Amino acid sequence: MDIQAKLFLNTQNDIEIIPYDYLQNGYRKVLEDSYEKNLRQIIFTTSLYKQVIEKIYEENMLLLKINFMDCLDEQDFTDIKELVSQSNISSGKSTYISILLKEIERFANHESIDIKSIIVFDKETKQKVEVYNNGVILGEKNQIEKINSNIFVGLKD
Repeated sequence: MDIQAKLFLNTQNDIEIIPYDYLQNGYRKVLEDSYEKNLRQIIFTTSLYKQVIEKIYEENMLLLKINFMDCLDEQDFTDIKELVSQSNISSGKSTYISILLKEIERFANHESIDIKSIIVFDKETKQKVEVYNNGVILGEKNQIEKINSNIFVGLKD
């Protein structure tokens, strides 16, 4: 069963995954509780997403899709979408990944949040997880934990 969670950093700079349900434990409540616990929100900027994308392929997973903010013209990102496809077809060949990351950099400033979300696919478990720029993450609980321990560990903002 899919869960929705929010990613935070604790005072030791470890990631904490806090599940929530809009009906019972809304987003605002999660933010208020995290503030009381001295947790900091994780916001995925372009530079963080680029690190995540590199690690996705290092971990033998796939980047299924990059979703850009709605206010941006989808036509501008056709090349990036094709490069995502080529990176997956080539099983994460570093040449395609380098070109993909350079193309993302061309369109999005390092500290911007032009990327709305990415969808990660684990070939081993056949599960996907969506990671939003505001630190919200959707997917199976065990898959979210796997991505946290294999992909998010060591990210530098």
